[in-house]
Amino acid sequence: RCIDIRRSIRNTINQYTDGDSAALLQGILLGGTEEMSTETYSDFVACGVTHITAVSGMHISAICMMSAYLLRLILERRKASALALIPLVFEVMLAGFTPSAVRSAIMCSILLLANCFLKRADALNSLGLAAMCLLIFNPYYVCGLGFQLSCSATAGVIIIMPYATALADRIVKIDFKYLTKFLKGAVITVAQSLGAAIFTLPFQILQFGYISLVSLIANLMICTAAVMSIAAVVAGL
Repeated sequence: RCIDIRRSIRNTINQYTDGDSAALLQGILLGGTEEMSTETYSDFVACGVTHITAVSGMHISAICMMSAYLLRLILERRKASALALIPLVFEVMLAGFTPSAVRSAIMCSILLLANCFLKRADALNSLGLAAMCLLIFNPYYVCGLGFQLSCSATAGVIIIMPYATALADRIVKIDFKYLTKFLKGAVITVAQSLGAAIFTLPFQILQFGYISLVSLIANLMICTAAVMSIAAVVAGL
């Protein structure tokens, strides 16, 4: 049934878009670069942004946050968090149960369940539990580049987050609600991208033999657009 739904989504996207635009939207929502042209894929590799076509933390978190936000408009917090698990599982099924999607779903599920029980989830423990569950299922995942990049990038973001928040509070001194929030968010985003880039650096060098010097800037530019595209394509479908 999931295969039929994936095929239907691809057909719908192809009906209204074509070429690399259709391939990119399919990759963002379902994962995969099979339909992308060689030239565009090479550009993505050179810029270090191929991860947006592999359903992982960014995609699952976006689906999770959008679902929880919409449900909280009509339900109280605990019920909304519980029901948000349904689209979360559905997205993982559509992604084909890839290790990165499952890892992200486990982490988001822990967060949602913590909200249900009015507890606070620990991010590093959640990452460790997700990785352990995947490796119990298949120990050879540890040899896969996707698993290595996904876990290392997530760890980098989690570890640098407290320092990024403190840095944003120290740098941004403007006393204007929305502008202050925007600037602090920008500083935190830059710091998170830097943390992810540093922690994934050894695996990139080992696998590709080089690093992209523009990857930090490219990721800052493309990640926000990718999340907006996820919301747009889900609404459109």
